[in-house]
Amino acid sequence: ILPAIIVSKTMELQVLEGAATQNKIQTWGMSFAQLFTILPEADKMGFLPKDMGTSGEIHYTIGLGFSIVLIAGILLIGMALWNKRVEGFTRKMGVSLFVLTVLSMYMSTYYFPWEIIAERIPMLSSLVATIQYPVRLQSVTILLLSCLFIWEYNALNSMLEGKAALIVRALLCIITVLGASITSGYFIYSVTTQMGHIYIQDEKCMGNGIIINGEYLPLGTDISQLRYNSFSYNGDEIEISYTRHDMGRVTVNVTETLKDARVEVPLLYYPGYVAKATDLSGHSQKLSLTKGENNVVQIKVPQGFKGNIGVWYEEPILWRVTEVISIVVLGWLIYANKRKNHLRNPKM
Repeated sequence: ILPAIIVSKTMELQVLEGAATQNKIQTWGMSFAQLFTILPEADKMGFLPKDMGTSGEIHYTIGLGFSIVLIAGILLIGMALWNKRVEGFTRKMGVSLFVLTVLSMYMSTYYFPWEIIAERIPMLSSLVATIQYPVRLQSVTILLLSCLFIWEYNALNSMLEGKAALIVRALLCIITVLGASITSGYFIYSVTTQMGHIYIQDEKCMGNGIIINGEYLPLGTDISQLRYNSFSYNGDEIEISYTRHDMGRVTVNVTETLKDARVEVPLLYYPGYVAKATDLSGHSQKLSLTKGENNVVQIKVPQGFKGNIGVWYEEPILWRVTEVISIVVLGWLIYANKRKNHLRNPKM
């Protein structure tokens, strides 16, 4: 969480400055029918505007399995409200999970007033902008439906007794898994039989399609000008014999630096990149980095340098410290929970 907060507060990103598709966030939502598609097909577009309809769009459905969980939730919550054997906390938990599930599903559709919220509540406009596509709320929906399934499984134990509880719980599990398998299985079948193939022969044909609209690039970046292995420098200032870009790590071999030079490498400028130069005698030094043309990393190479230059991303120490804190807190929570259970049930 901390890295995301720091980057969003210190950088001008397109998604935070209104330069991406989030300006029309509501039009990228789903219809209610798409939420409950049983057999989704894969050979379609991921997102289409509302006015283009849904016939050519992938249905980001909860599938048959979770539709069963939703229907079972309605029935079991109704039974729990009237069954005195079910504890008050259990009833409240079931109702809360169901309401949150339905709300998250509603928020993933184009019926939810995203644009009105962004216009009338300025404090929330940036939050709405970072969501971009309402369908992303489906990840929350699936998490909540999973929790709702667990609640149903446990609630049945309170409503029924003996073999009846065992049989009904087993049926719920079997039907849910079977439904999920039908939906996901058909989608995988569609992927393998209907979708075409993309062949990548080398890095030159990789392209930049995965960047999509460049929402998380520095503001003002021209996507069409980005190349995986594009190095730029002035031949009158520096002579370079070898360059390499390997999974975000860049290497440059310099044979001669006639004057103070600048070399642009195929990495976008984000805080955290470092450049280390090692000359022919083995002496190392850090080089200064700046933002070059089209927001790529630019290295300042001093006159007379000969040797290798490496550029890579190096996380701040603060991030590592907070990771350790997170691990310690997680360990403490696990210990505290086990100790609490032991005090309640000493024999366990």
